[in-house]
Amino acid sequence: ADLLFSSGLRRTEAASLLTIELPRLQGQPQRYFDARLAAAVAKGYKSRTFYVSSAALRAVEAYRVTSRRAVIRGAQAAKRYENLGPVKVVTGQTGRLREVMHWRDQDGVVGQAALNDLSPDERQMLFVDGPNGLEPLWLWLSADGTPFSPHSWEAVFRAGSQRCQDVL
Repeated sequence: ADLLFSSGLRRTEAASLLTIELPRLQGQPQRYFDARLAAAVAKGYKSRTFYVSSAALRAVEAYRVTSRRAVIRGAQAAKRYENLGPVKVVTGQTGRLREVMHWRDQDGVVGQAALNDLSPDERQMLFVDGPNGLEPLWLWLSADGTPFSPHSWEAVFRAGSQRCQDVL
């Protein structure tokens, strides 16, 4: 919610982010960081720059190194990623801004596409070979470590709003 609020991203836009698309907290302290939103996930299918607060970025980074890391370990132990379907293991990025993704599928067939052109469904199937096995590039993961569907966020926000209404 903080990411959406601070960046102005729409639910599906923020839900479709890959880990490699968020800026890294580094260097001089700053209040906002800029990043690029891919055309294939943006409203109107037009790529644009978005800005995210350092506080929201810190919260996302905390999620990445704690909860997200834990569900990935569980999914790897359960060999969930091997049985997920036609995953594409990213082998590199090229282009001036590292905007072209190169991958191989489970059959060893290689392919490539511009990051800007990858739909949310295609993005959910992008993985990297991590130190302990496959890891999704999709930022938001469900409790079983699989990519969390953008449409599932509506139920999450509805439940959160209901909790706030009950308490307040």
